[in-house]
Amino acid sequence: GDSMVDIGIFEDDYVIIKKTLSAKIGDIVLGIVDSEFTLKTLKKDKKGFYLEPQNKNYPIIRPEVSLEIFGVALGIARKFI
Repeated sequence: GDSMVDIGIFEDDYVIIKKTLSAKIGDIVLGIVDSEFTLKTLKKDKKGFYLEPQNKNYPIIRPEVSLEIFGVALGIARKFI
């Protein structure tokens, strides 16, 4: 999709993920929010942890039930064709 285009991650890019159960605030993470995988930036405020898209057209994602970290993004690969 296009939820991370503001930091240069585009549809059809391959994101390299390091599997880990923990992440730092500001990391780009592959999170599991209420049983759904999504790639977003990990943030925290007084309400708790949430995931922030890097496209202003999308709202932040706060878990209704659970937020798990599956891994942290290390880089991207892109096809030429």
